[in-house]
Amino acid sequence: MREIIKCCPFCGSNRVEVCRTNVNACWIRCADCGADAESAKARMVAVKNWNRRFDRAAAATITD
Repeated sequence: MREIIKCCPFCGSNRVEVCRTNVNACWIRCADCGADAESAKARMVAVKNWNRRFDRAAAATITD
């Protein structure tokens, strides 16, 4: 199955990397700005975590 990893949602870079410290920790990180997503045991879940985007329509507005 082919994985599609989206560009960084913060800086727009397509230089993203799959990181793994052990069999229980896999996450995606932007090589340019250092942003990363929630880690997971499975690579496929880590990719889904990275590809998930913030829904602006559901955002709260904070006022002073």
